[in-house]
Amino acid sequence: MYDLNTVFLSVMEAIEPEPTCDVNRKPSSSGLQTLPGLSSQEDQPDMTWERMCFPRGRGYVLYISNFFEKPDHTGEPRAGVHHDKNNICDFFGGLDYKLNFRSDVETREELWNIIGKAKKRVEKKKYTSFFLIISSHGKGITLKDESGDDVLDDVTHKPVFVSEDIQLVNEDTFVRVDEIVSQFENFLIDKPKVLIFQACRSSPSKPDDSSKVYYTGQENSSSVTVPTNVDMVVIQDTSKGQSGYRNENIGAWMFHYMFVKAKPFYEKEHLLDVLTRVNDMISRRNAQDGKKIIGKQMPCFTSTLTKFFHLK
Repeated sequence: MYDLNTVFLSVMEAIEPEPTCDVNRKPSSSGLQTLPGLSSQEDQPDMTWERMCFPRGRGYVLYISNFFEKPDHTGEPRAGVHHDKNNICDFFGGLDYKLNFRSDVETREELWNIIGKAKKRVEKKKYTSFFLIISSHGKGITLKDESGDDVLDDVTHKPVFVSEDIQLVNEDTFVRVDEIVSQFENFLIDKPKVLIFQACRSSPSKPDDSSKVYYTGQENSSSVTVPTNVDMVVIQDTSKGQSGYRNENIGAWMFHYMFVKAKPFYEKEHLLDVLTRVNDMISRRNAQDGKKIIGKQMPCFTSTLTKFFHLK
């Protein structure tokens, strides 16, 4: 049986100073300064900008949080999950989004049923964008040799991670992230789909995502076909083989920065620009035990968006 071996860290959490914008750069009308390279509607010709953006409209959020009320292997729900819910509901509550919250999904069949019903509702009601947010425990899946041992990278001599599992509430029940992602191929064509996974991606020997810290080519215009995974963003709160962090006072670092700290930037910037800011913010954060840094976190995302996606 897989042992999650959650480590509860009694440490100080530190963060380096957040970056400041160029004081000589003209602020946007919202009062926020736009960094070089980041998109702003004011910087683009009207016709080009309109063509390159997804139309605004009503969106749908399916938010699943496991071990929300039910205890995990520690005997308690995951720390800070209620802060996560408050932050996410507050963020999307200020937008034209329908939010469907589900907690403590127990089986694969239940998960597929929830996702299937949400997809049908989104297409029937003609929503213009879709978010899936799944928050749970997780573990990395490593490449194995014929003997069942981890295959090590020739350079780093570390295990090669090929995917990751998300844990469901039933004991020792997992579902692969790539299985979940595949459910959204050929779905909501020509409209943006954002899949967010807040779960550990480390090996079974490392702490999982409930590790908590305490702290004071050429265009083909003749073709009308598109790839099955077009217009999709997949966001992971940490890198392959690594742990994510959460705090019982603010919830998961990923949710805190994406939906709280970075919230003002959605006024002018498209999603991928904001995610780049979130990456920078979290990369500056340290989990510390005294003066010793015992943990870092680096979110990552992949995108097949064909247009800029503005939430506001």
